[in-house]
Amino acid sequence: MDSFRRIALFISTIYACFWFAAPVATAAPMNDLLMMQLLEDYTQIDNKVAGIIDKQMRLYLWYLSEDLTALPLFSDDTPRNEKRAIIIALQKGPDHEDVHRLAQKKIHSFHNLSVADFVTRRSLNLFEGLHLPQEFLTVAIDSWVRPQRLQRSL
Repeated sequence: MDSFRRIALFISTIYACFWFAAPVATAAPMNDLLMMQLLEDYTQIDNKVAGIIDKQMRLYLWYLSEDLTALPLFSDDTPRNEKRAIIIALQKGPDHEDVHRLAQKKIHSFHNLSVADFVTRRSLNLFEGLHLPQEFLTVAIDSWVRPQRLQRSL
């Protein structure tokens, strides 16, 4: 298979859906993690292309940094169990190994990881920097109230 076809196959089967989902910031951490997991699976199809893309994608995983991994709490698409895991991770005491940026070489495999694995106490910086209330983190997820959407009167 020539290089163009190999790249086209990767783009059409893996990358394109993540490209179109990129503007949704609240989904970005989960999408980045899912993309890396699928890329690991893609090594069975084309090890060379997967290896090159893996090396490059690891440089751009900002949404898996501790500052942004709390974003999925604000997405309706994030499963409740993942939200609970994120909240638990936010409540853990400080860890001297917490990092401000994902150490790409430290992670050998993204399989069996969840976004909550990247959350630290420092992930609360998102709330503080944007002046967001944190009280909702102490109540049951099922009781979170979503803001009413603006409705147009006809």
